[in-house]
Amino acid sequence: MREVSPASFRRHRGFTLIELLVVIAIIAILVALLLPAVQQAREAARRSECKNKLKQLGLAFQNYHDVHSVFPPGLINRPSSGSWTGRCTTMSNGAGLPNQEARMWGWGTFVLPYVDQEPLYSLLQPDGCRMPDAGATFGADTPLDDAVLAFVCPSDTGDVTNAFLQGYSKSNYVVSEQIGANDSKVQIRDITDGTSNTLMVAERRLKRDPAGDRWSGAIVWGRANTTDASNKFRVNWPINTPTATTANNAISGDNGCTRHGASSIHTGGAHFLLCDGAVKFLNENIAHNPAAGSTTTCLGMNSNMAGPQFVWQNLYFIDDGNEVTVD
Repeated sequence: MREVSPASFRRHRGFTLIELLVVIAIIAILVALLLPAVQQAREAARRSECKNKLKQLGLAFQNYHDVHSVFPPGLINRPSSGSWTGRCTTMSNGAGLPNQEARMWGWGTFVLPYVDQEPLYSLLQPDGCRMPDAGATFGADTPLDDAVLAFVCPSDTGDVTNAFLQGYSKSNYVVSEQIGANDSKVQIRDITDGTSNTLMVAERRLKRDPAGDRWSGAIVWGRANTTDASNKFRVNWPINTPTATTANNAISGDNGCTRHGASSIHTGGAHFLLCDGAVKFLNENIAHNPAAGSTTTCLGMNSNMAGPQFVWQNLYFIDDGNEVTVD
């Protein structure tokens, strides 16, 4: 008789239900631990790219200065439609707004040739005319409501247009009103506090909902009819102060002009381009003058608000005599 080996009676045993559940639980825990790290790594990459875009804008400002001997104007006033002959598109100046506060081309348009967008600048031909509506046709295109990635922080996802500001192309970068005001012609020599001590461009995020927790963002091209905050910033309010309005535009209900502030989606502060081309991340708790803000009025800025202890205001003014540095 053939002898049967004991090994042939050996059973092949699989996982029990409890063991399977334990393995699944371990995998779930590892995924839960890993996901935040992956998200943080992705945000770190987006934040680094955002910083690099500000550096590119810094080079654009410096190259513009080399060519024109001044930094680009924040906005340029043009004759209103009807008083300018030529190729200008007929447009509204905005209900109740004087001509000088209607739509105007701004610094974002004027630096296009210096951020590898010469064909777009040539298409727009901003010299001599006012900025038309967002849907205006240039040839076969409507570029004023298209994304311009050079002006968009990758951390700030969402629509490519800014519904707060009449549907123009969204921007996350705004110029200091000290550098880029209406018809401004600021030269490097005018920044007597030092180019390494003075802010030039700030971030501003766009978030429309929920009401009471909003940031108005900006637009690429210049000034929307609703507000001159569409392409510039002030330092009345601390970094990351939400826009006060609960309306569907950036101005209604915002009597304190929080829409002019600087903000970002990055935790704890925002990036800023200095006049020397350096980019710094400023903490939202930076020392500031609380008297600069008001919930009932839209205060203008003056250097009296920049005492030596108020670093936020000191970095804003170009000639207040309070030279401060940032790490």
